[in-house]
Amino acid sequence: VLGQAATKENDGITDGLRKTADCMKLSEHARVTMNWSRKMLKKADAERKKGKEKLSDELNKGAMFFSQLSANAAKNFAVFCKG
Repeated sequence: VLGQAATKENDGITDGLRKTADCMKLSEHARVTMNWSRKMLKKADAERKKGKEKLSDELNKGAMFFSQLSANAAKNFAVFCKG
């Protein structure tokens, strides 16, 4: 069943697994949280170069958190929207 999931244009449902609109939200969530992670990593690097290691470490933890959120959304998208 999961291997056959595909977006249907006529009913807005992905083979009964998730509505197309929900899949778009998952995709957007993955993109946004990955972008936040990337920005936090960049800021963490800049802070480390300034000698602010503690702040850099905290920013890195935040980046990992958002990266994990992105990965979770992407995995859900793959399972429930693309199959």
